[in-house]
This record gives sequence, C-alpha cells and structure tokens, in this order.
Amino acid sequence: MSEAASVSYPLEPRQVDIDKLQAWLAASIVGQEQACAAVLNMAKRISAYEMRSCRSALLWHPLFFGPSRVGKMELARGISAHLYGPERLYVVNCAEFQERADTDQLNAALTGLCCSARPTGLEHFLMEKRVGVIVFDRFENAHWSLRELIMAMIEDVHFFCGHGRYRLDECILIVTTNVGADEVSILEQRNPNVDRRSVEDTYFRALPQLFGGPGLTGLFREYIVFNSIDRDAQMRTARL
Repeated sequence: MSEAASVSYPLEPRQVDIDKLQAWLAASIVGQEQACAAVLNMAKRISAYEMRSCRSALLWHPLFFGPSRVGKMELARGISAHLYGPERLYVVNCAEFQERADTDQLNAALTGLCCSARPTGLEHFLMEKRVGVIVFDRFENAHWSLRELIMAMIEDVHFFCGHGRYRLDECILIVTTNVGADEVSILEQRNPNVDRRSVEDTYFRALPQLFGGPGLTGLFREYIVFNSIDRDAQMRTARL
C-alpha cells in the first residue's frame, strides 16, 4: 500500500477570532440565532483544543435542516472562511447524483479510482488542504448508494480510497437537507405562531427518509434546524 495508507495531519485552522466570527454571523446570517449560537460554541471548542489539545472538541459533524435559501450553505462557507480559509471548502451537490450511474461516477471521483496514478476529488482536497470543511449539500436527493458512502465516512471518521486511508476527525463534515421542509411549511401555514419545538419535532420525524430507518440517526454530533425566513431576509442573506 502507498505511503498515504494512513494519513493524519496536525490541525491547522486559523486562530479563531470569536468576536470577529460573532460579528460576521450577526451581519450575514439572517434570522438563524440558534444556528449561529451552535457555530459559536463549536468555534469556542476549537479554541479550547488549541489550548488543551483536546481532540474530541473537533468532532463537530452537524446535520443542517431547513428549507431552501435560508442560509445553510452560506453558514458552511462562513465556517470555512473563519476557521480555515475560504479555499479549504469542499462541496458535493448531492442533487446532481440521483441516479446510480451518476453516483458511480461520483464514487470514482471521490475515491480517486478514476485514475490510479493521480488522486482526484475528495482525496485530492485532503492531500492538498489537509483539513477543512466538507459539505454534502441536499443529502436527501442523492442515490441511496452515495448516502451509504457518506454515512460510512461520518461513522468511521475516515475516508477510504484507492490511494489510502485518511482521518477526518480534523475536518468539519456538514450534511445539509431540505427533508421535512414541506411538512413544516404546511404546519406554519396552519399556525403562523407555531412554537419552535413543534417545528423541530416535524423535522426529526422526517429523519428516517434520509437514512432508510431510524438506526443511523445518531451519526451526527448536532442537529441544527434553520428557521423559515421571509423573502426580504432571503435576499439579504443572498446579497451578503
């Protein structure tokens, strides 16, 4: 097996400026106070890691719930920019891989098996950037085989490919999904003052749609529900 058979790199995030991150969240992520608070807590844990070398502080693999255009991807980009740098972001748009044939091509791109001599896709990102933010966007639209691959990566905290084995415990893995958003929209239309707990419960009941059953719903370290926002707030988020 190649020299990269088991690869681990020291964490190299930028020094986390909590005040700067908090100011960016307040200015850029509109109407998502709970999501912003979760990100701030994560950033504080990483700062604590830098001081105490507490590796478990880094295992932040959240699932972002919510309708489209509410700031899920914008928040992921901001996490990358403030913790690692904007170039250390790798995004897989799962909506592009709904058919098995598409998924087979993506598996090859992710694992580097499409070219035995030169790694590609996620492996190339890990070799070049070493650490960063990896986003699997619109997870529910992926073919089941791709979802299984992603879930295995999150569960094992490793990435296995044709060129070796990479540890992911120094990366932030984010899965975004719109699953449950239609049900929440109906709920909010019936009761504009519906409480957040009811909204969260509606999203959590939709989880088996993602995983084919309840067994793997404990994969993620945190479940973050994004609020529905009006068109003006959506436009402000998009402009930022």
